[in-house]
Amino acid sequence: MKTKKTIVNTLLAPTAAVICGLVPLSSQALTIPARADTTISTVSQPFTNFGLDPTVSLDPADKRMLIKFEDLALHLPPGTTSFDIEKVTFHFYVESASVRFVDLIPTVVTSAWYETVITGSMPLTTDPTVFPVAPIIGGNHWYTMDATDIVKFWLDNPGLGRSFMLASSDGEIVIDSKENVELSNGPFLDVTLMGPEGPEGAQGPEGPQGPEGPQGPEGQQGPEGQQGPEGPQGPEGPQGPEGEGLEPTADDTVNASESTSSTIYTDLATAGPEVSAEITSSGRALVILTAMIYPNDSSDTAYMSFAVDGIAAGDARALGRSNGTSNSAGFLQASATYVVSGLMEGPNTFTAQYRCQDGSDGGSDCTATFANRNIIVIPLP
Repeated sequence: MKTKKTIVNTLLAPTAAVICGLVPLSSQALTIPARADTTISTVSQPFTNFGLDPTVSLDPADKRMLIKFEDLALHLPPGTTSFDIEKVTFHFYVESASVRFVDLIPTVVTSAWYETVITGSMPLTTDPTVFPVAPIIGGNHWYTMDATDIVKFWLDNPGLGRSFMLASSDGEIVIDSKENVELSNGPFLDVTLMGPEGPEGAQGPEGPQGPEGPQGPEGQQGPEGQQGPEGPQGPEGPQGPEGEGLEPTADDTVNASESTSSTIYTDLATAGPEVSAEITSSGRALVILTAMIYPNDSSDTAYMSFAVDGIAAGDARALGRSNGTSNSAGFLQASATYVVSGLMEGPNTFTAQYRCQDGSDGGSDCTATFANRNIIVIPLP
């Protein structure tokens, strides 16, 4: 079979991984760079976004690597299917490894996520298919992983994204991300396509050398031909796919510590925080509420919600805290995240509002205090 092979860098790797520098120099490059990569922490920092960090961390109990690649149609020939793929190699640079002889285990992620938004607290859907692992034996090396079946899965299931998650079987692994502009060691895919070339025939035996013939007369130089006409301009190519993007994020903070005894949602003495966000035609937005929140009595519950143009604040979209049996628990800094749908396209105003509830008898004898109040609104495409 005829193949087109990619070579991107001369890579130095240990014997446990394939060294890209061994690819024949006559090969042609088909490279798909990473579009987004980040760490997600499900235990120690579940509400932290690491999307702009220059490295990605992995460990067995807490941290995973998420990576998404650019649209395959932008880099592969038109009409490419999984049957046209001969080999795909995932290249990545391990900056450090706390132990030797570790496996990195890939899992295909089928849900959408955004590099500057995703945190360990946000749910992701995955596919149960098992793919080959990548063995690691130390840091400061380039490594490769066989990603052939993963890319074939994406081509066969174009609606399920083009990202996967890496988990470490042992120890802490640090990998350079695409944001590591200082070393330019960002991860990428190296693709080899199959072609229709037939087998090379056997070479025949060398024949005997014949006698040297007499030199013939030098011929006359012919006249220079006329320049041919300029060919017609080719047709304009099709418009490329529309790129993905997000409207600007809106956020506001009120630091004042203020209280309310209202059992229905209302403003505090210092209203807000309040933001105006430009909602896309999807009518959807990601809303994040954060506050130091304290119900003043052991039986009280404090709620922080938000109202949107035409939509009232409610407990179903609230950050809440019950003081329980202890009246000396103090303030709790917390966040709550919600995806809101059914919004009007265009500018929408989001305003934080507050209420309390007496848990002992459901009455109105309650007080709740809030400080360091923050609201973030991210319009979704």
